[in-house]
Amino acid sequence: MITIETIETRELHFKQAVLWKNHEILMDEKTLEDFMDYWTQGTKYKRQKVMLWEKRLETSAFDIGKRMAYWKRANPVKSEFLDYWSVGYDKKLGDTQKQMAYRKHLRGKGFIFTYSPGAGEVVTKGKQT
Repeated sequence: MITIETIETRELHFKQAVLWKNHEILMDEKTLEDFMDYWTQGTKYKRQKVMLWEKRLETSAFDIGKRMAYWKRANPVKSEFLDYWSVGYDKKLGDTQKQMAYRKHLRGKGFIFTYSPGAGEVVTKGKQT
Protein backbone atom coordinates (compact mmCIF):
# COMPACT_ATOMS: atom_id res chain seq x y z
CA MET A 1 0.00 0.00 0.00
CA ILE A 2 1.28 3.46 -0.90
CA THR A 3 1.16 5.97 1.96
CA ILE A 4 1.79 9.68 2.13
CA GLU A 5 5.22 9.01 3.68
CA THR A 6 6.29 6.75 0.83
CA ILE A 7 5.01 9.27 -1.73
CA GLU A 8 7.02 12.04 -0.08
CA THR A 9 10.09 9.79 0.15
CA ARG A 10 9.81 8.91 -3.54
CA GLU A 11 9.42 12.58 -4.45
CA LEU A 12 12.54 13.35 -2.44
CA HIS A 13 14.48 10.58 -4.24
CA PHE A 14 13.19 11.86 -7.58
CA LYS A 15 14.31 15.44 -6.81
CA GLN A 16 17.72 14.20 -5.66
CA ALA A 17 18.11 12.23 -8.90
CA VAL A 18 17.14 15.32 -10.92
CA LEU A 19 19.65 17.52 -9.07
CA TRP A 20 22.36 14.90 -9.57
CA LYS A 21 21.59 14.61 -13.30
CA ASN A 22 21.59 18.41 -13.68
CA HIS A 23 25.40 18.37 -13.45
CA GLU A 24 25.31 16.91 -17.00
CA ILE A 25 22.25 18.71 -18.40
CA LEU A 26 23.00 22.17 -16.92
CA MET A 27 19.49 23.61 -16.69
CA ASP A 28 19.13 27.10 -15.31
CA GLU A 29 17.53 27.35 -11.85
CA LYS A 30 14.06 28.46 -13.03
CA THR A 31 13.78 25.74 -15.68
CA LEU A 32 14.95 23.11 -13.20
CA GLU A 33 12.38 24.26 -10.65
CA ASP A 34 9.60 24.15 -13.27
CA PHE A 35 10.66 20.63 -14.29
CA MET A 36 10.57 19.31 -10.73
CA ASP A 37 7.28 21.06 -9.98
CA TYR A 38 5.68 19.56 -13.08
CA TRP A 39 6.73 16.00 -12.27
CA THR A 40 5.90 16.22 -8.55
CA GLN A 41 2.77 18.37 -8.60
CA GLY A 42 0.14 17.37 -6.10
CA THR A 43 -3.12 16.15 -7.55
CA LYS A 44 -5.89 13.86 -6.46
CA TYR A 45 -4.23 11.29 -8.71
CA LYS A 46 -0.86 11.55 -6.94
CA ARG A 47 -1.03 7.90 -5.90
CA GLN A 48 -1.54 6.85 -9.52
CA LYS A 49 1.29 9.12 -10.63
CA VAL A 50 3.72 7.55 -8.16
CA MET A 51 2.67 4.07 -9.27
CA LEU A 52 3.29 5.17 -12.86
CA TRP A 53 6.76 6.47 -11.90
CA GLU A 54 7.58 3.12 -10.32
CA LYS A 55 6.42 1.22 -13.37
CA ARG A 56 8.40 3.48 -15.73
CA LEU A 57 11.50 3.40 -13.56
CA GLU A 58 11.38 -0.39 -13.40
CA THR A 59 11.12 -0.68 -17.18
CA SER A 60 13.68 2.11 -17.79
CA ALA A 61 11.09 3.96 -19.90
CA PHE A 62 11.42 7.00 -17.64
CA ASP A 63 14.96 8.24 -18.24
CA ILE A 64 15.39 11.37 -16.12
CA GLY A 65 18.33 12.60 -18.22
CA LYS A 66 16.39 12.33 -21.47
CA ARG A 67 13.33 14.03 -19.94
CA MET A 68 15.49 16.86 -18.62
CA ALA A 69 17.31 17.32 -21.94
CA TYR A 70 13.97 17.49 -23.78
CA TRP A 71 12.58 19.95 -21.21
CA LYS A 72 15.64 22.18 -21.62
CA ARG A 73 15.33 22.18 -25.44
CA ALA A 74 11.59 22.91 -25.24
CA ASN A 75 12.07 25.79 -22.78
CA PRO A 76 15.06 27.85 -23.95
CA VAL A 77 16.31 30.69 -21.77
CA LYS A 78 15.30 33.97 -23.32
CA SER A 79 17.72 36.88 -23.60
CA GLU A 80 16.79 40.31 -22.29
CA PHE A 81 17.97 41.82 -25.61
CA LEU A 82 16.79 41.62 -29.22
CA ASP A 83 18.62 39.15 -31.46
CA TYR A 84 18.92 41.72 -34.27
CA TRP A 85 20.26 45.28 -34.59
CA SER A 86 17.85 48.15 -34.05
CA VAL A 87 19.08 51.77 -33.79
CA GLY A 88 15.83 52.77 -32.08
CA TYR A 89 16.11 49.99 -29.51
CA ASP A 90 19.76 50.87 -28.88
CA LYS A 91 18.82 54.51 -28.22
CA LYS A 92 15.84 53.48 -26.10
CA LEU A 93 18.14 51.52 -23.76
CA GLY A 94 19.65 54.88 -22.82
CA ASP A 95 22.11 53.52 -20.27
CA THR A 96 25.60 53.09 -21.73
CA GLN A 97 26.14 49.87 -19.76
CA LYS A 98 22.97 48.35 -21.24
CA GLN A 99 23.95 49.48 -24.72
CA MET A 100 27.37 47.86 -24.31
CA ALA A 101 25.72 44.62 -23.09
CA TYR A 102 23.31 44.72 -26.08
CA ARG A 103 26.20 45.10 -28.51
CA LYS A 104 28.15 42.31 -26.81
CA HIS A 105 25.06 40.10 -27.13
CA LEU A 106 24.86 40.91 -30.85
CA ARG A 107 28.58 40.25 -31.36
CA GLY A 108 27.93 36.79 -29.94
CA LYS A 109 25.25 36.38 -32.63
CA GLY A 110 27.75 37.26 -35.39
CA PHE A 111 27.15 41.01 -35.80
CA ILE A 112 30.13 43.26 -36.55
CA PHE A 113 30.30 46.91 -35.50
CA THR A 114 32.56 49.20 -37.53
CA TYR A 115 32.91 52.96 -37.81
CA SER A 116 33.11 54.85 -41.08
CA PRO A 117 33.78 58.63 -41.12
CA GLY A 118 31.28 59.08 -43.95
CA ALA A 119 28.51 56.78 -42.70
CA GLY A 120 29.08 56.70 -38.96
CA GLU A 121 28.54 53.39 -37.21
CA VAL A 122 27.88 50.49 -39.57
CA VAL A 123 26.46 47.20 -38.31
CA THR A 124 26.76 44.08 -40.47
CA LYS A 125 26.01 40.42 -39.93
CA GLY A 126 28.70 38.00 -40.99
CA LYS A 127 32.48 37.76 -41.25
CA GLN A 128 34.67 40.84 -41.14
CA THR A 129 36.97 41.25 -44.18
